[in-house]
Amino acid sequence: MKKEFCELPGCENEIPSWRHGNATTCCEEHGKQLKKLREAANYQKLKATANPSIIMYRQLKWIVDHYGYEKLIDLDAVNFLGINWAIKPDVFQRDGITGTKVQDLGFIISKPNNIIIYKL
Repeated sequence: MKKEFCELPGCENEIPSWRHGNATTCCEEHGKQLKKLREAANYQKLKATANPSIIMYRQLKWIVDHYGYEKLIDLDAVNFLGINWAIKPDVFQRDGITGTKVQDLGFIISKPNNIIIYKL
């Protein structure tokens, strides 16, 4: 019979024979730790490949939570969010001005260097 070893990084223990046949770790605690590592890696992969409009929506929601709707907000104050303003998922009209629509939010970038976010 081939000896198998725990897959948890840093553990070199052999998987005991009393563990179930699909076990890849030496104990239940290491199984839980390995699962957390896999979930963290999957989350990072998902985060890196997330739809850009979803990311933009979350960033806009953060701005709204801190500044409110229909307020003139200086773009320099939210520059740290790293929003890609070139993303244009959809458009909307407000007072004859065309803005960008992201799900149920819309924004218009006005001169000089300001943004107004609307609830649509």
